[in-house]
Order: sequence, then C-alpha cells, then structure tokens
Amino acid sequence: MSQQPQNPPPSNYGSPPPTQPPPYGPPPYQPGYQQPGPGYPPQGYQQPGPSYQQPGYYAPAQPVQPTKSGFPVWAIFLIAIPVVVVAGCLILSLVVSSLASHAIDSAATAVSDGGGTINAVSGGGGTVGAAAQVAPIQLDVPATPVRSFTYAGLKIAVKKAEISNQVLSNPPRYRADAAHIDLTLNFTNPTPRGISINSGLLQITLADGSVYKKPFDLGVNQQDTQDQTYTFDVPPTATWSKAQLSLSQVGKEPVTIPLDAAVPAAAYPVTLAATGVLNLKSPNVDYTLKSARLDLDSAGQRAPSGKRYLILTITILSHEPNGAYIGDDNFRLIIDGTPQAPDNTDIPLPTGRSDQTTDSTIVFLVPDSAPSAMLQLGEKGQAATIPINLKK
Repeated sequence: MSQQPQNPPPSNYGSPPPTQPPPYGPPPYQPGYQQPGPGYPPQGYQQPGPSYQQPGYYAPAQPVQPTKSGFPVWAIFLIAIPVVVVAGCLILSLVVSSLASHAIDSAATAVSDGGGTINAVSGGGGTVGAAAQVAPIQLDVPATPVRSFTYAGLKIAVKKAEISNQVLSNPPRYRADAAHIDLTLNFTNPTPRGISINSGLLQITLADGSVYKKPFDLGVNQQDTQDQTYTFDVPPTATWSKAQLSLSQVGKEPVTIPLDAAVPAAAYPVTLAATGVLNLKSPNVDYTLKSARLDLDSAGQRAPSGKRYLILTITILSHEPNGAYIGDDNFRLIIDGTPQAPDNTDIPLPTGRSDQTTDSTIVFLVPDSAPSAMLQLGEKGQAATIPINLKK
C-alpha cells in the first residue's frame, strides 16, 4: 500500500486556491508531487492580483503599535523654562540682598586691621564706630528736682531725658556726627472728664537758640495716667545747659520750663480777694460768691493768647416753695460796661429747689489786662452785682 501524503495542520492561512499552481519549492519535492509540464499553467489562467484573497485565507495579523499617551515632552520643556528662570531670579535676589546686608553691616561696624587698630567705617551719611573709636555720649537730666507743669488741665512731668549718640545695635555702636534726645513725659488727668490736646507742638530749645520740634496730639481718660516718649535729632555738641521745653497750640497760651534747673513756681492759678452775698426777692434766691481765681486752664481747655479764665464758685439757695429756675442766663460779667455770657458753667440739677443749697462753678474768659469786673446775678430786671478785683 502506498503511503498518502499527510496534510499539514490547519492554520489561519487556509489552503491555496485549487486554480493556483502549487508553489515551486526547492527539490526534493514532496512525495506524490508532479512538476508541471510545458503546458502549465492552463490556457486562460490569470495570476491573482494584489487584491486577490484566497477562499478561507486570512492575512496574518499585524502587530498592534502601542498608542502614545501622557504629557508631551515639548510641553514639559516649555513649563520648565519659566520655572528655572524664576528660581534663578529668586536665588540671584537672595544673593544680592545678602551681599547688600553684609555691606551695610560692614559699613556700620568697626573693622580691625592686622595691626590691631580699630577703624570706623563711614556709611549712611555718617561715621559709626565702636566705643574705642567714637566717644559715647550720654547726658541725663537728673530725676530731682521734679520738672512739671500743667497744660489744659493735664499735669505733665519730665520722667526721663537723655542725650545720646548710641545707635540701636548689639554690640553698641556710636555716631560721631549726630546725637538724639529721648524725652519721656508722664501725663496725669485728675479731672472727672477726658482731656485731649490736638494740633499741639512740643519743642526743645538749646543754649545756642536752635529749636527742635515734634507734633503733639494726646488724649488722656478721666483720672488716668500714661507715659509717652519723644525723640529729637540734635548735634553731638548738644548739652542740657540752658535747654528749655515748651508746649503750645496755635492761638493758645504756651508753657515753657527749664530742663537744666528747677522749675519756677507756676504763675497760675491766682486766687482773687472777691466775695459777696446777694439776697434777691423775685425770685427769692440767695447768691453767695465763695471764691474767685484766674487760671490758664479750665474744663480741659487752654486759654487763648492774651486771656485768662475767671473761675467763680457760687453757692445758691432758693426759698421759693416750688423752686426757682437757675440757668446760664442768671450770670453775666460786665467789663468796661459790656456784659458777657459765661464761657462754661457747671450747675447741678438740684440747684433752685426749695431750701436746698448747691455750689455751682461759673467760668468767664477775661482779658489779661482787665483790672476789674462786675458780676451780675439773677434774672433780668431783678439782677444785682458784686464787684471783682482782677488784679493779681
């Protein structure tokens, strides 16, 4: 029995078409295969074209190319460029800042050379050095005697005053071309109302007549106290000899005290020898002038230039069964024949009640040059007067 050729195992490629001649392979040929003769291929046979597909034939699968995903490399470079530029600028800025800081610190610090001497380095418009190069200045105003004054009702005292050329640093350094005054003032308000001083001017005058000023605005609550420090730039030759401290407001009476000696006794307040009693019948009220004084301050205010406050304490006793009205119109001050109303009054609410005695404060502004005045009390048509001598 002859052996039949074995068919190859099936595959995705299928078997060649029957009309296609078998492929020529290199000898030896497969058993049972006959090489085509001269009449092959048969007449009318057409070679399959490129688009021909054998029945049952499947083209071999092509390997699938992986799809690229993720952020493009060129975009990463575009983002990285500004980041690198910004980082470089920051680093350069830090380096420049460090170098500038080092230069400033070097300019303000004494430099020691190889020979052991200390040289002051000039910088910032002035010469700064250690104590071995620039002589320290420290001139303090003694704590005693107390240097104090009153302004607008505030009691103001010099708590500390110092002339120094030290620059704030550690270790200490000193300026050779300039100094400063640190002045600490204590402010006390003993009154039952708050006091404010606005648009003021605080100034120090040295022996050579040079003046150093600072704006002054301050408010102190009733029955309260506080400290404030003011700094003035002065030359290194400044001393406390004949130095003066002043406080002023535009159009107000200023105050000046010495800083190198005891403060002289204040000129105000001045107590006046003025008393008197008026018994008015319509309405039935008794007025008693208990005290009178001149002062530069009243009710948290400073007197205008050339004027003084006349502060009167008047006891009022009403005998009217239903009480009597007592108001600002019951008080007038006549100077050179001209009556004027009070600048301010403090009349308690019970004033004028039947058989009840109260004390009222009545304040007038008077010219400093006025020698005398007449106090008019009571309602119009029923008023009477008490003379007041304004001479100090």
